[in-house]
Amino acid sequence: MGDNLVTTDVDRLIGLVQLKKEISIDDAAKQLGVSSKTIESLGDMLEEEGILHIKYKFTTPYLIYEKPKTKEGMAQKEEEEMFIEEELDIKREFFSKAKARGADEAKAMALWEDYSRKYKDNLKKQFFDKAKEKGYPPRDVEKMWKQFESEI
Repeated sequence: MGDNLVTTDVDRLIGLVQLKKEISIDDAAKQLGVSSKTIESLGDMLEEEGILHIKYKFTTPYLIYEKPKTKEGMAQKEEEEMFIEEELDIKREFFSKAKARGADEAKAMALWEDYSRKYKDNLKKQFFDKAKEKGYPPRDVEKMWKQFESEI
């Protein structure tokens, strides 16, 4: 038995872009023997997954390999922004519930502003507690809170 390995167009495209570092969609299509439309579709999907990036030079789209980011490999700023974004779920959830109960956008905003003003100390405590659990230094948490506070 040989080492028969099944590869898909996706595998071949990723391998090609990793090898070349940057390649036009048309050149990738020629080298892989598939249509440009197929490469474009695969490129869009792989960009959504954070594996490739599509960059345009004038009107020509190029595929560029991006190493998938792990939480450990993420820059501190990106990790902090991700934490803040996760914490903003409370606001999104509030709006969703308010709208489900018949509030329009303006009413939901007024209710949120009232809620966040009344419970700001609780929101801050929860934010700081979660940040502490994740091991962020207090100096960074204060800076992160200011950003979070500006978005709530």
